[in-house]
Amino acid sequence: MRTSSKIIDAGEELNPNLINKILAVGNTLFVATSSGLIRIGEDIVASVEKSEPVTFGPNPTQGDIKITHAKEISEFYAIDTYGKKVFLNYQKNSDNDYILNTSKLSNGLYSVVIVLDDEIKQIRIIKE
Repeated sequence: MRTSSKIIDAGEELNPNLINKILAVGNTLFVATSSGLIRIGEDIVASVEKSEPVTFGPNPTQGDIKITHAKEISEFYAIDTYGKKVFLNYQKNSDNDYILNTSKLSNGLYSVVIVLDDEIKQIRIIKE
C-alpha cells in the first residue's frame, strides 16, 4: 500500500491531535497521520534545529518530570515504542516551568512531544 505525501506550506497549520509519529530522515521531517505521511520541507527542519532548547529532568524518572522552555507550551503527549499516543497530565508552575505527570506510563522508553504555538519539539524519556 502506498502512502500519500504532500508538502505543507509555511502558512498551513497541522493539527497536533492528528499526529501519530514524527520521523526525521536527513534534513527532512515527516509526520505520520491517520490519513497518510506528510513531508515537511527542509526549511522547517532547519528552523527547528535553531530554536530554543528544552530542558527536562530527572531522566530516567519514576515520577514527575520538570520541563522548561522559553516559550509557552500548549500540549504534551507521549509516544511509546509501538507508536501509540498517550496523553499526559501536566501542571504549569510558572511562565516557563511545567511538571509532567508520568504516572499513566508503564516502564519503558517514550518520545514526549511538546506542542508550542509555532513548533513541535520531541524529547526522549525513560520511565522506570
